Amino acid sequence: MIIVSIPLTTVYCCFIRSWIEACINETLPGTTELEEGLRNGVFLAKLGHFMAPDLVLMKKIYDKDQVRYEVRLMNKMQKQCTVE
Repeated sequence: MIIVSIPLTTVYCCFIRSWIEACINETLPGTTELEEGLRNGVFLAKLGHFMAPDLVLMKKIYDKDQVRYEVRLMNKMQKQCTVE
């Protein structure tokens, strides 16, 4: 019998990811994109809308589809490629 030890932080992250996905009814992106999405507050604002829809209105969430963020990220990556 082989026993595999999974770090507790990994278990918590998987649980939290599943919980947020269930609340906002969306599939969250990969780890790097999720980190950025949490940093810019979009996923947290959507979670806030789930918790208190009359306080956190969807129309007040800036860039809720993260289109502007992705354009800025692509421009930043292009600039880094031309510098190198």
